Amino acid sequence: MKKSLPALAVFLTFALVCSYIESLIPIPFGVPGMKLGLTNVVIILLLYLFGPFDAIVVSILRVLLIGFMFGNLYSLCYSLAGGLLSFICMYLLYRFSKFKMITVSVVGGFMHNVGQLIVAIFFFDTGYLIYYLPVLLITGVVTGALIGVIAQAVYIRIDKFLHKEENVDVFIPGRLCIMGEHSDWASSYRAQNADIEKGYAIVVGLKEGIYLNAKKADTFTYEFKDKRICLTKEQLLEDNEDEFFGYVISSAKVMLDKYNVYGIIVNCSKVTIPMKKGLSSSAAICVGIIRAFNLVYGLNISVDEEMNLAFIAENNAGSMCGRLDQICAYGSGLRLVEFDGEETKISEIKYSGKWAFLAIDLEKGKNTKKILSDLNSHYPVINDDNDRNLHDFLGPYNKDIVNRAKNYLENEQYKELGEIMCEYQEGFDTNVAICSKELKAPYLHEFFHNIKELDGVLGYKGVGSGGDGMAQLLVEYDKKDSVKQYIEEKLELECILIDL
Repeated sequence: MKKSLPALAVFLTFALVCSYIESLIPIPFGVPGMKLGLTNVVIILLLYLFGPFDAIVVSILRVLLIGFMFGNLYSLCYSLAGGLLSFICMYLLYRFSKFKMITVSVVGGFMHNVGQLIVAIFFFDTGYLIYYLPVLLITGVVTGALIGVIAQAVYIRIDKFLHKEENVDVFIPGRLCIMGEHSDWASSYRAQNADIEKGYAIVVGLKEGIYLNAKKADTFTYEFKDKRICLTKEQLLEDNEDEFFGYVISSAKVMLDKYNVYGIIVNCSKVTIPMKKGLSSSAAICVGIIRAFNLVYGLNISVDEEMNLAFIAENNAGSMCGRLDQICAYGSGLRLVEFDGEETKISEIKYSGKWAFLAIDLEKGKNTKKILSDLNSHYPVINDDNDRNLHDFLGPYNKDIVNRAKNYLENEQYKELGEIMCEYQEGFDTNVAICSKELKAPYLHEFFHNIKELDGVLGYKGVGSGGDGMAQLLVEYDKKDSVKQYIEEKLELECILIDL
C-alpha cells in the first residue's frame, strides 16, 4: 500500500482521541493505569493495513503525547509497558500464525494489562498485585474481544477504500531443471508403493519470466495482449473449459475456494519465456495469479503455500505434473529439491566459478499432458520390464546422478557435469522415452547430432518433460557467446543464456 503522512496523522489523531476517552472511564479494579484498550482498535488497524513499523511508531507517539498532555511519569510508564508488550504479542500472532483479528486483539488486550501489572509491581515493590492476574485475564479477554470485533468491522470497510486503486507488480521467472525431471511426480506414489525412491532434482531460476500487474476489482479479469476474460464470482464457480485461460481460471478458483477472494484485474504485460517448452510457463502463471491475490488482498501467504496452491491449480486444470515446476516461486538461484510424496525440501546449492547453460527453443511442438499421462500409467506398481526400468531410472539412478551433479557444481567440475548430462540423456532415451511416443523427439536428437562436436559444448540433454520442446547445453564460460551465436545464426534457433 502507498502510505502517506496525512493518513498516518489521521490514525494518530484517532488514537489520541481514544486515549483521552479512556482516561475519562476509570476501571475500578485497583490496578493503576488499567484501561479499556480502545486505542488497540487503531494499532490493530495499522498493523493489518500498513504493517508493523507504522503501527509501533504511532503507538509510541500516542503514549508520549498523552503522557505529556494529560498524565505523569507513572501513567507514561504504565501505558508504554502495556502498549509495547501488547504490540509485540499481537505482531507475533499476526506474522507467524493464521489466527483471526479478534484472537489477536484478545491476546493484545490481556498482555496490555499484564504489562501494566508488571510495572505496578515494580513501582509498589510488592508481589501481592499478582493476585489481580485472574481479573486481568477476564477483563483482557472481554475487552480484547470487543475491540477485535470493532477493528474487524472497520478494517473490512477501510481496507476496501484504501486498496481500491492500488496496483501491485508481480514477476515470476521460469525455471530450468538441470537434472531430475519426472522424479517429483514419481515420488508422489510412495504412499501407495513404499519401494519407490524419493525424487531429487537440481533447478535454476531464470531471469526470463512472466510480468503481471494487478489491483482489486469487482470481478476476476485477466488480460494478455488482445485476449481478455472477465468473470463474476458465479461464473468463476462454473465449469470453464478454456484452453488458453485454463491455468489462469484454475488459479483464481483455488483462491476463491481457499480464501474467498475473487475480485481482481490482472494484466500480463510481458512474457519473456517460451510457452509450453519445459521452462515452467504454466507453473509460473499459476504462481503469478496466486501471488497477485496474495499481495493485493494482504493474505500473508508463504512461498511454500503459494507453491502448493499453484500445484493444486495446475492439476485441476488437467495437468498431471508433480511439484517440481512450482519451484519458480522461489525466484532466481540454484537449488537442490527433494520430493517425498507431498513433502518438498529445498536447499541452496553453493557454487563458485563461472559456468553457463544455454536453453534452446527447438520450435517444435510437444504434448506435455500426453507425456505425463503415458508415464503415470506405469505407476505405482511394476508389471513388466518397461515399468521396472522406468522406476529404476526415476528412482535410485536419478538419486545417484543428481547427487553427482550437485558435487560437480559445488567443486567446479564442469567437464564431469557435462559428461553425466549426456549420460542422463542416453538413459532417458532408453528407459523413459520408450514409455511414450511423444518422447521419441527426432528434432531434439538431430540438434544434439549437430552440436555435440561444437567447440565449447561440455554436455547436453532435453528440458522439462522431454520431447521436441527445448534442449539445454552446458558450455564453457568463455565460449558461451560463440556457441550461442552459432546456434542462432547457423541453426536459426532462439537461444536463452542462463548465466549465474
